[in-house]
Amino acid sequence: GFCGANVSVASAYIADITSAENRSKGMGLIGMSFGLGFVLGPAIGGLSWRYLGLAGPGLVASVICAISFVLACLLLTESRPAAGAAMVQRPRWEQWQRAFAKPQLRLLLLLFFLANFCFISFEVTLPLLLGSASIKADEFKEPAAMREQFARPKSEFQRTLAVEFGKLNPTFNPALASNSTAEWIDALNHFLQKAPLHKRAAIQLDATKPEIARLLKEAAQNGVAPRFNRLALETAFPESIGPQRHYFNKEHISYLFVFCGLVAALIQGGMIGRLVKTFGEPRLVWISLVVVAAAMVMIPLVSGLALLLLALALFAGGSGVNRAPTMGMISQTADADEQGAVLGVAQSMGTLARILGPVFATTTFVIRPALPYVVCASVAVLAAFIAATRLREPK
Repeated sequence: GFCGANVSVASAYIADITSAENRSKGMGLIGMSFGLGFVLGPAIGGLSWRYLGLAGPGLVASVICAISFVLACLLLTESRPAAGAAMVQRPRWEQWQRAFAKPQLRLLLLLFFLANFCFISFEVTLPLLLGSASIKADEFKEPAAMREQFARPKSEFQRTLAVEFGKLNPTFNPALASNSTAEWIDALNHFLQKAPLHKRAAIQLDATKPEIARLLKEAAQNGVAPRFNRLALETAFPESIGPQRHYFNKEHISYLFVFCGLVAALIQGGMIGRLVKTFGEPRLVWISLVVVAAAMVMIPLVSGLALLLLALALFAGGSGVNRAPTMGMISQTADADEQGAVLGVAQSMGTLARILGPVFATTTFVIRPALPYVVCASVAVLAAFIAATRLREPK
């Protein structure tokens, strides 16, 4: 946490060695490095865990940090010109007050916070949305129909599931009409996480299908496979429980994050300069926020891998495009003698989004999985409107 300030210093260094017209392009290089880290980090972490054990990722990260330290000592020179204005040292809160006293800078800091808030909400909830077999509110279609089927099973398959459900939820009575949807979902998800359904001969799932065969292997190793149990419920009670739009295991979710990182790195490293020249920084900021909003509406609603990848590409591209011109304009708006301090305030706004975003996103996700995405899409649209009507080119 203390050493997170290095991002502010790196941003200030870029600001010192780039001209005003190339500032956003320079900030895009920092974004590209984040994108590449987003791609390579999980892979390096996974390999180091596999070959070096649980402490492996930490050890490898320490070595990378040590190499970075040595390279910084040997290769980096002072970026500020010797004849430059002397830096004014201000107390922390005084620096915040000074930054927020400038209307344009205050607006940019707010936009940076909102964009980060949307990104963090996405980052936190995507594994919950795609990687959990749990039943969500919008997938539980008919509680009353399920109550009736539990009371009067029509097949041995349904009867087996009802019996196993009763063993794991002895205090829950499916026959009671007073059971709320939330209580049903809690009981069913407890059942998914604990029931050894793969051991029951009456569970009629086709073991020749690759996914079922893989899940049976997972269940044999772990004692239970929640995704297998979910498929059994969907098969036995199609009127009550809808199919999941998507399901990805941990490995496949990491591939999706790698995909997002590649898209962001490609845009920030190779296209951001041309985009700034074509659209200008203020317009690029609000256009990118509109793209983020559209993607966040799509992600929880689309079906099929192709549409999901399109939505993720739009989100990664919009988020990647947004950061560079926003940081570039913050740098251009700040006085030359306080680049690092102002960019530090900006990073603190980003950190505040990292604190508030997960609390908001996970809380609203429990209410309804699409809710954090819809709210963040609305936030992005609001931010885009503010940027389109009030943001001006730095003088």
